[in-house]
Amino acid sequence: MIALAKIALYAWVPFVLLVFAVMKPRRAVIFAYVGGWLFLPMLSINFSGIPDLTKITASSFGVLLGAGLFDYKTLLKFRPSLYDLPIVAWCVSPFFTSIVNDLGVYDGVSSIVQQLGLWGIPYFIGRVYFADMEGFTELGIGIIIGALVYLPFCYLEMVISPLLHKYIYGFVQHSIAQAKRWGAFRPMVFMQSSLALAMYMTTAVLIAFWLWVTKAQKKIMGMPILWVVGILVVTQILCKTMAATAFMFMGIAALYWIKWMGKSGGLIAGLPILALAIAPAVYMYARASELVNKDTILTAMGTFTSDDRLVSLEVRLKAEDLVTAQALSAPNPWWGWGKWDPNDTRRTPWRVYMEYEKKGLDGMPTRIVRDIAPTDGLWIITMGQYGLIGVTALTLTIILPAFVLWKRVPLKFWAHPAVATAAAMAILLLLHMIDNLLNGMINSLYLLALGGLCGIVPIVRKTSRLYGPAAAIATLNQHLPGSAGLPSPYGAFPVQPPPGQGPAYGLPTGFPPVVPAAYSPAQPGGGAFPSLAGLQAGPIPQPRRRR
Repeated sequence: MIALAKIALYAWVPFVLLVFAVMKPRRAVIFAYVGGWLFLPMLSINFSGIPDLTKITASSFGVLLGAGLFDYKTLLKFRPSLYDLPIVAWCVSPFFTSIVNDLGVYDGVSSIVQQLGLWGIPYFIGRVYFADMEGFTELGIGIIIGALVYLPFCYLEMVISPLLHKYIYGFVQHSIAQAKRWGAFRPMVFMQSSLALAMYMTTAVLIAFWLWVTKAQKKIMGMPILWVVGILVVTQILCKTMAATAFMFMGIAALYWIKWMGKSGGLIAGLPILALAIAPAVYMYARASELVNKDTILTAMGTFTSDDRLVSLEVRLKAEDLVTAQALSAPNPWWGWGKWDPNDTRRTPWRVYMEYEKKGLDGMPTRIVRDIAPTDGLWIITMGQYGLIGVTALTLTIILPAFVLWKRVPLKFWAHPAVATAAAMAILLLLHMIDNLLNGMINSLYLLALGGLCGIVPIVRKTSRLYGPAAAIATLNQHLPGSAGLPSPYGAFPVQPPPGQGPAYGLPTGFPPVVPAAYSPAQPGGGAFPSLAGLQAGPIPQPRRRR
């Protein structure tokens, strides 16, 4: 039955093309990535010279082809920026690793191609399709709908054990023994593991919760948003994954802190962002430099973690110690070891092995090579393969988008309905980086968010500084999905209310005065605008700088 898994991956690309033919491009992108992530098999079909075919790359290839055929103008709108440098460094650094370790130019180029297939294409698609608030809201709703569709499969596997992947595709994608927790089963459905599914549910919960808090959505799939939040929270907890549940509550706490403290402004409102961003860097430095050993971590975790979880953590930390020492012993630790050893194809150079001889049935000795440090954490795998530069590029790629959003949209506006999904996803990316300290599960939906946030518009910080918060809110109102914005008698910024009908937006000195002239009701974006030069819908006029 594994043939069905291969057919599903191959068929997904033309199927996505069909989806582009019948759906709007952005919704086709959401359908391809969410549907592929939820239902395609956990299988990798290896090719030479091109990216391996997986559930992520199958969706990426289909979307890239579909967009090229049906929506190429959107692809041509892409404009690079300085914020794209981390992803460029992350995709290109394997080439230099190959050169430094004498693995050859072909290996270096092949490594770049693999990185582009896994990371670069989803990032690029995110940059062109989700670099605005409306697109992010659509993506968030798509993720929530996907979680609701997944509910029957999750509850079924809680009863029968996580075997749907085996029944449909012919093999088990992860150890079922690890899926049993507290006398019951944790679902995996068609994802990499129970933790991957629990993290998806955490993503859906956080987005749905913040859409509810900000009143950005009233219903999803005909259900009140509060019901959706409650159902997803219960399901997430029943997934019985302590780390993912902790991330859920951490994300909610971080967003509420920003909502409450953001009104007063200042750096204190951004403390959750700073803490979540700095924590992975501090952990990686402390572990690599041996400032913090595994015993210290185990002692700290033992106060609120069960014994079986401590055993699992101890295994991971032991492996982390071994692989860290191996990574730093590379000829050039800055660039790592690379993915393979040209002198021994049975060994991966950054891993740690035990070698011994064992006599076979014929009495002849056989060389046994056994990996004694099974590694899960994405950061330590990256440091072993691509060195300190690689792990730095990876970390910046994941944490930078939250700061881009912060720079473009002040924190006091993160509770605005138009910003809700983008704000939730920014926090989720920081939590994802923390999760990568002990796990290595790449999520294609996070990759879309990386690109989208690095190009997000509108940029309202300057608007707020020049014209006041009301102007920024009016600008954001025009980016609510499905309408030209919230109902307003004044229309879209930069419109001043007629005298006596509301507070002014505080236009800079020297602007022509707004008089209660005739309003033009047919302006782009909806609402009514004073028919004065420089105050129509479009680019915001800037004050002249004093010399």
